[in-house]
Amino acid sequence: GGSLELHGSPVTSWTQVDVTIDAGHSTLDLVEPPTGWHVGDRIVVAPTDFFVFETEERTITAIDGARVSVDEPFEHLHFGEIQDVEGRALDMRAEVANLSRNITITGTDEGESRMLFPRRDPDNYSRVGYGGHVVVLPGATARISGVEFAELGLSGHLGGYPLHFHHTGDAFASYVRDSAIHHSFQRGLVVHRTDNLRIERNVVFDTMSHSFFIEDGVEVGNQFIDNLAMLPRETTNDLRSDNPNRTSRGEERPSGFWITNPSNAFVGNHAVAIPQGQGFWFVEPDNASRTGLKKKAPEHRLPLLEFSDNTAHTVMFE
Repeated sequence: GGSLELHGSPVTSWTQVDVTIDAGHSTLDLVEPPTGWHVGDRIVVAPTDFFVFETEERTITAIDGARVSVDEPFEHLHFGEIQDVEGRALDMRAEVANLSRNITITGTDEGESRMLFPRRDPDNYSRVGYGGHVVVLPGATARISGVEFAELGLSGHLGGYPLHFHHTGDAFASYVRDSAIHHSFQRGLVVHRTDNLRIERNVVFDTMSHSFFIEDGVEVGNQFIDNLAMLPRETTNDLRSDNPNRTSRGEERPSGFWITNPSNAFVGNHAVAIPQGQGFWFVEPDNASRTGLKKKAPEHRLPLLEFSDNTAHTVMFE
């Protein structure tokens, strides 16, 4: 029955480049001047080649309208054009996300953090740590906008996620908007036995396991609108709290949006730089028990509420 109100300054969570960024350049032109971006903010630019680890984090050093300068030149090209493909406009412009907010929830120096290097690729590592856990419990209301959740989550602990709506029930009065979850130790934003929650214009970047996660398959009416999921990483077997979608090799394939019930709305979302899984992974309700989920999903098939104008690119599904 508690209530949480966190409202930071208005901010453009993510946008796209308007001109291709060449390797060696340290400026980027956005599609429009961003709101609430400041010198010192941390941004990340999505890859537009075939290699997911060409995501590049930088710090803003200057802003002039829609032109942003950063502290170091970019190492890779980031495409910034709309192409005509057989008469159809294909938007190939790289996404740019701002990870900084003026309200930040983060772990302390007491939390243990280390990197495990490497396995198949020096950039494909596991992050291990003990961070914070924001949970919204049954009957509670949470209205969150413009908040940064950094280095949160509990490695290997079931339910230990950066932002977790846990058995909240009908969350029609709650929302998460214009916020950033990044460099987490376990998943990003988790919706568990929670209905009618609005999740809008958020960025989830560089998480261990899935970025946006619907857990049991009984969740309905939730709206995922204009969110960006980028670089969900594979976890090690010993630090995985559960094993949705394990392969015969024992690997997890984390996705940008893990969807266990079609009766939710997905509009205008982008899922990019996915090393192992898929951008949008639908799990049929009658198959949910075979993918490692802890609860049985509905026995009947539910209609797709809405799935439109979503984008996935730079997905390395093996």
